[in-house]
Amino acid sequence: DVKPDGAKKGTLTLRLEPGKVQRTFHFQVRANDAVSKEYEVQVLPPPVLTSLGKLPSPQLQFTFPRYTGLPSPQTQTPGVGNIDAPVGTFVVLRAAADRELGAAWIAYLPEPKSLTSASYLVPLGAWDLTSMLSLSAASNAVWGRIDAVLDGDRRLFTVRFLPRVSGVYALHFEDETGLGNNRLFDLRLRDDPAPTVQLERPSKTRDVLNVLPNAELPLQVTAEDPLYGLRSVFLEYRLQLDRPPQRLLLHDAESAINGVLAPLMGPAVAGAAPQLRPTRLEFRRTLALASLRRPDGGSLRAGDVVSLQACADDWDDGSPFKEPGRSSAVEIRIIDRDEFDLTLNQEQADVQQKLLRLREKEREAQRHAEEAEHRLRRVEKIQPKEVDQSADAKKQREEIEKLQKEIDDELRQAQQLQKEIQEGVGDNKEGVRAQAARILESLRANDMRTSPARDRMERVQRELERLADNELRQIDPRLTAALKEAELLDPKNKEQRKALKEEQARDLERQAREMEQDAQARSAAADWAERRAEDSTNAAEKARLRDESAAGRKEADDLRRKASALRKEAARERDDANEKAPAAAPRQAVAQAREMQEEVEKTLTDLLTQMEPWSSSREVKGEAGRILQEQRKLLARTEELKNKLLGKETSELTPAQQAELDESADSQRRLEERTNQLLGKMNRMAEERAAKDPEGARDLKNAHDKAAEGNLDGHMKNAGEGLDKNQLSEARAEQKAAADELQKMIKGFEERREDDLDRLAKKLAEKQKELEALGKDQDELQKQIKDAEKANDKEELARLGKKQKALAQKAKDLAEQLTRMGADRAGRSAAQAGEAMDQAGARLENRQKPEDEDAALDRLAEARDEVDQAKEDTEDQLSREQQARIAEEVQRLKERQESLNEEAVRIRDELKANKERSRRLLVSMSGLSGAQKGLGDETEALARKELADTPVFLRLMMRSAESMADAAARLDTGRKPDGAGVEDEVIRAQQEALHRLDLVLNALKSDDAGLTRPGGKSGQGGQGGDAGGQADSVPPVAQLKVLRTMQKEVNDRTAALQKDHPDPSKYGDKEKGELQDVRKEQQDVMDLLEEFRHPPGPGGEQDAAADRPRE
Repeated sequence: DVKPDGAKKGTLTLRLEPGKVQRTFHFQVRANDAVSKEYEVQVLPPPVLTSLGKLPSPQLQFTFPRYTGLPSPQTQTPGVGNIDAPVGTFVVLRAAADRELGAAWIAYLPEPKSLTSASYLVPLGAWDLTSMLSLSAASNAVWGRIDAVLDGDRRLFTVRFLPRVSGVYALHFEDETGLGNNRLFDLRLRDDPAPTVQLERPSKTRDVLNVLPNAELPLQVTAEDPLYGLRSVFLEYRLQLDRPPQRLLLHDAESAINGVLAPLMGPAVAGAAPQLRPTRLEFRRTLALASLRRPDGGSLRAGDVVSLQACADDWDDGSPFKEPGRSSAVEIRIIDRDEFDLTLNQEQADVQQKLLRLREKEREAQRHAEEAEHRLRRVEKIQPKEVDQSADAKKQREEIEKLQKEIDDELRQAQQLQKEIQEGVGDNKEGVRAQAARILESLRANDMRTSPARDRMERVQRELERLADNELRQIDPRLTAALKEAELLDPKNKEQRKALKEEQARDLERQAREMEQDAQARSAAADWAERRAEDSTNAAEKARLRDESAAGRKEADDLRRKASALRKEAARERDDANEKAPAAAPRQAVAQAREMQEEVEKTLTDLLTQMEPWSSSREVKGEAGRILQEQRKLLARTEELKNKLLGKETSELTPAQQAELDESADSQRRLEERTNQLLGKMNRMAEERAAKDPEGARDLKNAHDKAAEGNLDGHMKNAGEGLDKNQLSEARAEQKAAADELQKMIKGFEERREDDLDRLAKKLAEKQKELEALGKDQDELQKQIKDAEKANDKEELARLGKKQKALAQKAKDLAEQLTRMGADRAGRSAAQAGEAMDQAGARLENRQKPEDEDAALDRLAEARDEVDQAKEDTEDQLSREQQARIAEEVQRLKERQESLNEEAVRIRDELKANKERSRRLLVSMSGLSGAQKGLGDETEALARKELADTPVFLRLMMRSAESMADAAARLDTGRKPDGAGVEDEVIRAQQEALHRLDLVLNALKSDDAGLTRPGGKSGQGGQGGDAGGQADSVPPVAQLKVLRTMQKEVNDRTAALQKDHPDPSKYGDKEKGELQDVRKEQQDVMDLLEEFRHPPGPGGEQDAAADRPRE
């Protein structure tokens, strides 16, 4: 760079980058014709590290934090500068250079993620005063340089430092001329994470955490610190989030050294004897809640909520703000005996509901297996000979192929249901078995070792364990065997069948081995119980243990017998492997599975009988509905059989027809048995609830008596006998009568349920008023208390204390009433208000000021809000149930219409195929016409009764009824001698009826279709402006939704007609008829919209606004 300096002078500056020139050189400067003398520039190499004491440099020495227990100081391999050490390690680096140095230092190049606030706090963890002062002096250059100390000859240097962050550090050294060099080394600091702590028990999933104040809960804690061991393990608990937690010590180092652990929990269960620094500790004890204290030092009481965590500290004293390791927190709610009984009842009711669902699934699985068995029996009956190639044989083979597909489908559905049942039964960690164990543990924890609830839950647990170990384990293999056997009936699959039999034999032997091992374990447990009984000095405990031992021995014997039977069955399978596949083999496998299914269903029914105190009329109604559904299916099957077997005597039936008749009779008898079980349950429930729930008991008794008066079980029995005798008309009449009685029962329950909800809403409104009055009394009392405090009138305070206790009793009474009514949250708030009043009353009687004057008023306000919410929820539930009932009735109408549509198509197709009218077809047409007319009458009656305030739905239902009547009339005309049979117009009328039912049903089931409550409230916020304004009905938005759907259908049909036939002048009769249909549908939409906008008034008159011209 040349810079002029005046007219004839200038300055030349030249910079050489270090490292670019590797050797000594000479240079001259030339300016025009002037040349300078020659200069020499010597290039020297940078300083390098050399050996120190005959060993390579650098040499590092580590002093590890004392808490790690690692031997210190520790020397690293000479020449290796990389650092890999725990956080808090002090490092001394020594090195030698090849020349005298002017300076040396290190500098950090940290990773961004390692820059934490803890890096600045490390000096506070130094192990002595000198180290802390030296580190603190250097802390102002955390990311700067740390200077080395040069020895006397200035060739050796030492750097003492405490690394704070991971990354890279640079060792820089330079000679006295400033010529320097760098060495880069990796720096990895290992954090010491907090211990891992798990609080396995108490657990929300395995324990009931609503407990009494004196409960003893199972405590299971696991703490681990695999690096440097555990220093202490303790429990932290708090009752109020704004208060510091309290501790219960489980383990600390000092006590462990002496072999003494926390007195509360006893010694920890570790892998070896207690060590100074155990890396893992497990605690399995009981936690006595009596050992926990409120912040004021008092014992726990009802209303307290304890938040509990397990914690562990390690030995890390170099991180002053390091938190201990903590488990997730569990909340333990302290309740009184009444609320505990309520919680226990709720838990048992939940078990009962799950058992009920399991039984219904088992019944459904049975039904699928039964259908498969019936079809397999039919396959056996129509099996043609291999050599038979006639048309009949071909037809039989086609039917067999169809039946085999149906069998496969039925068995797979049964398998899926059985899998769901097994999962629902579960084990000791999941399913109903786990829930029963949870209830039993809760009873033990709350010192209720002898109670009816314990007996019930022990039986549930015992019986479900038996099912899981035996029947449920074997059903699926039987169904799988049936599937494979059905496939292997073909002689071509002989080798495959042999392999299958061998596999089944091995599987049976495996099951037998497992049962034998289980039996051995139970025998050992029985021996252990017997020994404990001999050692016990408590008579009751001795008797219990002996009973337990006897039961265990019996179970072991049963398992051995079953294992022996399985081994015999395995031997039969092996013997059968080389024989020809019998046609009955798959049916026999299904029959074996069904026997086990029946045992599962029987066991669940027995358990449910024991759990009847937690049954409800809703469950009775649900079971009645399922029986009704099955009865209707049997009724349809009987109608089909009646048409098939018309005029045939029993002796004239083919084997397949006789088998089908026998299956229907068997199904009817099973349904009769279920009906009798239901009636018996209703009678028992009515008797058991007469004292506690007289209204509910009366409803059940009335339903039972009406079913008896209507001869429900008699109709079922007569229907079965009629099927046995091939008296199908009589059987059908009895089945219909039974279905009608079941329908009456269900309808009665629905009406009573709605009445119950209506009564409950009114009662909640009354309790809300009582709470408001109680709040006013409490507010007035607090004013009197303040006046007495100002006057320092101790006697008046004592008198007011008695008044306060009287109000407390009222609050407690209200709490109990609300809880009985199902408003649990409101009941809890009222109970807490009563507790606060009681405490205030006690202090006033002692002439002391209450601690928290507003607590009672706050809790009463919460109770009022909760009652209001419960009342609103009840009203919403009433609306939903009303709507669900109507939807169910429309659904039943729709299903029956679908069945009639199918029957009409069948008759039409058969008439076209046969070209002649048999007596059987004419009878079918007559029956179809009568059924269609009856369904139309029912549809009209339902519309007028339930949907009178909803013009759109009313009109649609009436139009559906009209279409049904039209179809019935056309059927009557068609069956006359000169009639056309089942014309397409009949099918079209039926389809129109079905379509309108579909529109109504979809709207009723939509989210927008919640029925409004009396007074105009609804889930949609009440009435929708001037769009009809119907109370107690479907909100306007749901009706508008139907109209939009109908209009879209009209638009779509219009567009399709215009696309296919753009020129109206060329329309034929078919197109003109379609156009007329579209116009009719459009007029329907307009008429419905008009009725919706101007509904009939109270007297049936059209709204005056209807006289206005249409827009």
